[in-house]
Amino acid sequence: MKVLYEQPLRCKGKLVVLENRWYLSFEEQGPDKRYKKRPFQVLDKDVESFCKCLQENFIYYEEQKQKGCSSLIQGQGGQWIRFGIREGVCLFHQSYPIKTKEKLEKTLSELLEAKEKAIQILKEQNQRKEEKK
Repeated sequence: MKVLYEQPLRCKGKLVVLENRWYLSFEEQGPDKRYKKRPFQVLDKDVESFCKCLQENFIYYEEQKQKGCSSLIQGQGGQWIRFGIREGVCLFHQSYPIKTKEKLEKTLSELLEAKEKAIQILKEQNQRKEEKK
């Protein structure tokens, strides 16, 4: 399928828009080159629930941090919640830990802006197709 548009995101992912759908793509590299990259995608239909899980996992992270939790917990939506080293709510495995409300809000805003951008691109693409008919 043809890629219409790609845009890197500050949250270490990228927006990929195809001819009839879109997704957010993330890749995690281990601490050095011995580790293979691990890809992760959030499909267009799952972005809203992914953002909701991120919010809920962040609330849980803040609650557990106040209690002194020091472990690794799998949160909702495949996201991980880490305490101690590289702590925060990670978008994917250990990638991009979010440990402040400000970073959470910026990340959610960026993900939702990417969604709107993708919808706009697909809408314009469909209009061009209709004009050609």
